[in-house]
Amino acid sequence: MTRMFTLVIFVIGALVTMTAQADIYKWKDTNGVVRYSDTPPNGNIPTESIKSRKIIAAEPTASTKDTPDSKEAAAMKRQESAEAEKKSNEELKAKEEEKKNKKQNCLLAKDSLKNYQDGALVYKVNDKGEREYLDQSGMAKGMAEAEKNVKLYCK
Repeated sequence: MTRMFTLVIFVIGALVTMTAQADIYKWKDTNGVVRYSDTPPNGNIPTESIKSRKIIAAEPTASTKDTPDSKEAAAMKRQESAEAEKKSNEELKAKEEEKKNKKQNCLLAKDSLKNYQDGALVYKVNDKGEREYLDQSGMAKGMAEAEKNVKLYCK
C-alpha cells in the first residue's frame, strides 16, 4: 500500500514539474501588440521563448513560402500603404490647420464687428505708416465688411 501511495505521489510530482517547465512564447501580432502564450502562434510569425531567450522562427508552410514575386508584391503593398497613410495624415493636418485658421478668423471678424458696433474710432494705416481715421461712410463700409467676414468664418 505504501509503495502504491509513493508511486502515485511520484507520478503526480512528475506531472506537475513537466507542466511547470512549459515554454512561454512572446511575439508581436499584426497590430504590433506584444502577445504571450504557452503555445506558439499559427503561421510564419517569429517568436521568442521567454525561458531560453532564444529566437524561434516558425517554419513556413506551403501557403506562406515567399517567392521573389510575392516579396516584391508585399514590398510594393507596404510602400503603397505607407504612402496612403502619409497622404491621409497630411490631409488631416491640413484640415486641422484650416479649422484652426477659420476659428481664428472668426474671432478676429467678431472683434472687428464689435469695434464698429461700439462706435470705436477705427483707423487704417496708409503707405507712409500714418493713421487715417474712417469717416461715416468708411465706418459703414467697414461694418458691412466685418458682418460679411463673420458670416464667412463663423458658420
